[in-house]
Amino acid sequence: MRARRLTLTLAIVFAAALAVAVVRWATAPSDAERVRGVVERFVTATNARDAAALCDQVLSLRFLEAQTGARGERARSLCRRDIASLQDTRLRLVAIEAVRVDGDRAVARARIAYGSVVRRQRLFFRRDDGQWRIDGGSPL
Repeated sequence: MRARRLTLTLAIVFAAALAVAVVRWATAPSDAERVRGVVERFVTATNARDAAALCDQVLSLRFLEAQTGARGERARSLCRRDIASLQDTRLRLVAIEAVRVDGDRAVARARIAYGSVVRRQRLFFRRDDGQWRIDGGSPL
């Protein structure tokens, strides 16, 4: 009797754990949704001149190193200084047209307004330590 009760209890605990895992898996954002979130954070952080968000969370270290010519923390420091000195940069995300994910890399096409001018951009992403970060970009 005691063994049956223990088996039943273990079965209930296992079923509950499995149900929680399935719900988490089903509601977890996809990589494409995460990439879209990075595009949105890029626009928000740029408008707020939030250097910590841009330089530490949104832009990849590899991108910062290529842009600044510095390495490691020095590249992040130069990025923070440059972002803090931005004047009247107002971006508006018009649309994210498409996102394509391939392993630890992704590409997004977006329309971003710089003042009254809307530009189509291709943004490149790399997954760094489990987080998607912008790794470059080019106009379309």
